[in-house]
Amino acid sequence: MKRYAIVVIVLSLLVAFPATGLTDITTIACRGKIVKVGDSKAKTLTACGKPLQREYVTEMNRPWWKIWLKKEIQTVEKWVYNNASCGLRTLTFEGITLIKIEEGDEL
Repeated sequence: MKRYAIVVIVLSLLVAFPATGLTDITTIACRGKIVKVGDSKAKTLTACGKPLQREYVTEMNRPWWKIWLKKEIQTVEKWVYNNASCGLRTLTFEGITLIKIEEGDEL
């Protein structure tokens, strides 16, 4: 019984926190300037320069427990920067606002 409980807990944690290779952070330093969640694209371009890669991504947003609701389609823009001291950073914009900063090894 104890072994069964441990297996259930471990599986629950794996579902709740999947290993994606990316970690969310709230600020990054670019060329001596700080960029944070909530900043604009213009401020980010000024601080960090041209990104290594830009892409538009369409995401379907709906909590899994609200399956009866209509899915919201959201288009976001992702910018990738490669900083020699910090590695890859993926910045996600909704409209002109920075909504997420991820660090990790995925492009």
